[in-house]
Amino acid sequence: MNIFIPLPKEKRAIKEECRKQIFLAETQMENILKNQIVICAICDKTISGRFRSASRFKKGRSEVNLHPVHIDCVKENAKLTEVFGGDKVYYDLSSIDLLIMSGIVNHLTDLEKEGKLPDIPKETSSFDMPSPDTIGDPFYTMVEVIDGKMTGGVINQIHDDEQLIYLYVSENIALRSRKEGNRRGQLENYVVAGVSNNTMEQVLKSNKKIMVVMGIEGSKAIATAMTGAEIKDAIQPGEWLDNIIKLQNNRKN
Repeated sequence: MNIFIPLPKEKRAIKEECRKQIFLAETQMENILKNQIVICAICDKTISGRFRSASRFKKGRSEVNLHPVHIDCVKENAKLTEVFGGDKVYYDLSSIDLLIMSGIVNHLTDLEKEGKLPDIPKETSSFDMPSPDTIGDPFYTMVEVIDGKMTGGVINQIHDDEQLIYLYVSENIALRSRKEGNRRGQLENYVVAGVSNNTMEQVLKSNKKIMVVMGIEGSKAIATAMTGAEIKDAIQPGEWLDNIIKLQNNRKN
């Protein structure tokens, strides 16, 4: 038998809720595996011993189902063009990647459902998770890292009842924000991570708001909530956010 456990959209939109639902689902899977023969839905072989959960999306639909798979049957740090691309009826993402990109994955799923997800050549484009090893082009964010591994946490904040991901207009602004957070006993496990141009191209197609941090004054961030379309317009050459990005990237302190 296969096991598929629904992960509601409203639960996966918020990192902590998503993490909780994945934990509960994996506990349920473990209990079932103790008493029944379970087949990995990716390789069609029996699961025995260790397993991990994967998140299955169906093409053109918004629901996500968690299911148990062999450790090596789904990889982390997946490129979303490999996951969403092609003519697959469904696609699988590791639950760790789902946590890291929960908001972005929701947006891409919605875009695909609406027929607005552009075709991206697999050979030339990719959707890369924000990473400490990535140079922002030009945006940065912060990701949670514990024991040298990304846990799925991306810095965010509730604003007008929405969970907004943070984007910083420069690495320096992100570092200063992290330093201020550390001073207040916060963000100890967060590190600055670059957002690649390929990733931003997809984010800018979303209507979900993002908190854009343009500067730091004392202990407070100068920030505003913007949709992807608003950011896209504002970073055009000579526009106000483009000028701020250039100004902040020319500053050393």
